[in-house]
Amino acid sequence: MRSCFFTLSLTAIGFATTSHAVPISALSYLQVDHGFVVDGGETPVGISAKMGGPTIPHGVNSAIDDPLATNSTDSDTTVGCACDPPIPYETFSLDRTNRTDPTEFAQARYDVERLFLQDGNATSFAVGELDTSRSGLAQARITSDPVAASAFSEYGTERIQTFENISGQTLSFNIRGSFAASLIARYSGADGFARTTTSIDLMFSGLDASDLIYLPLQTYAPDIEDAASGASVTEGLFVNAGGALGMSFTGSTTAVGDGGFTEATLDADFEYFFRLTLDPGQTVSMRIGFSQTNAVDYTPVALSAVPVPAPAVLLLTGLGSLIGLRRRRTA
Repeated sequence: MRSCFFTLSLTAIGFATTSHAVPISALSYLQVDHGFVVDGGETPVGISAKMGGPTIPHGVNSAIDDPLATNSTDSDTTVGCACDPPIPYETFSLDRTNRTDPTEFAQARYDVERLFLQDGNATSFAVGELDTSRSGLAQARITSDPVAASAFSEYGTERIQTFENISGQTLSFNIRGSFAASLIARYSGADGFARTTTSIDLMFSGLDASDLIYLPLQTYAPDIEDAASGASVTEGLFVNAGGALGMSFTGSTTAVGDGGFTEATLDADFEYFFRLTLDPGQTVSMRIGFSQTNAVDYTPVALSAVPVPAPAVLLLTGLGSLIGLRRRRTA
């Protein structure tokens, strides 16, 4: 798995766990690497593989309820480059709002790098190997007069790859993949929260359960820290569950401010193996998707809230039930 090109030092962010001079300091951060290889990069001769176009919801937003605050944005996307190894797609976006003192700010950012290697036997574009490295950030710090502040970042993608057996005989091939995810939510102070979420999906349709062999290549054992008051972690690894075939991972960390320092962390990694068997003329679809969101919000008591982007409102819906939640594991 490739390491992420965007490295963020939590020390450099300057998150102080013992400072009581600042009203609040909030951080939501994630780093996720994941990918897979189809039959060593080439589906068998007799299997026609094709890839559909992506769906990519994305956005960044930051706000501070101060008429003197200033906002800046920066973004860039590169599609294809003469790199070794080739990097066909990378993108980042940053939105930052500063008060007069730039140490008081709200900011949101995402960075995504995707490496596609063409299926060696495909006549049209199809992925033989996929490697994704991505990070997300939302952060806010208010150190003087309390004013409402928020930041929100989201990025996701979904593509469908089809495999059709165009031969006159039954054919089988393998898909081997892995992921590593690290999520952090931190909040120092009161009247707000930090939340981080992510998901990874590799799901199949058009296939009978008897034609899909699954092997876990390591034990799934996430490392969770949610002991602090106001901290909660949820996570789940679902494989061939509820009648759906494939692998799905979800994780979230939440820190709700109670006046002190609250931190919730989740670290999880896993390797998996699927073997697919297709009859002559059979077509199987593989949905490849991931999503990530980072959100922080500070609304001082008796002050008006900064308008929150619509996607962030969805994150707030379940916070009441999350307060005090310790740990939920689903395998």
